[in-house]
Amino acid sequence: MCLLFETIKISEGTPQNLKYHINRIRSSRLNLFGEAFSNDIEKFLSNFTLNSNKNYKLKVLYSKSIIDYRISEYSIIPKRGIKFYELPELKYPYKFVNRKIFEEIEKDLELDEIGIITQNGYLTDATYANIVLFDGTNYYTPDNCLLNGTKRAKLLNEKKICSTQIHIRDLNKYKNLQIINAMIDLEDNLKINLQTT
Repeated sequence: MCLLFETIKISEGTPQNLKYHINRIRSSRLNLFGEAFSNDIEKFLSNFTLNSNKNYKLKVLYSKSIIDYRISEYSIIPKRGIKFYELPELKYPYKFVNRKIFEEIEKDLELDEIGIITQNGYLTDATYANIVLFDGTNYYTPDNCLLNGTKRAKLLNEKKICSTQIHIRDLNKYKNLQIINAMIDLEDNLKINLQTT
């Protein structure tokens, strides 16, 4: 059985960015199970509220039906360093619960480091987030991401970021790098400086 999950930000008591999460669930179920449906998860999320002003992470495990869910308080851990991992054969087109390769990379990282996967030198994603690079004027995200995250899709649709090929040798063209995912917004400014002084 293919076990997948969605990570959804709960802010001011309500789930965020639902349109993009639902779209990904439908697409995943269509491609993996031959049928695009999301009524069960939509019903679950429409009735989901928390009486709290804190940010929470809601993790919904599912396949053809909802398997389980978990909720936990969430706080952002600042990142200051990057390690690159060249994995040209790695595929992760769906948000599978099995993330063994990413977990192995994360064991190799310090708490304030992110691991970024490259394929033939081109940047793809961090282990648990998409990446965005700022050149001083515009924000760019790699066009060959491993997984099209919900926040990435939203920012592309809103034209706040552009997709392009980004090679590791071209990092000196950019001022900083940020990670984005369902829990981390562009406005959170988790910037890692790419300019050497």
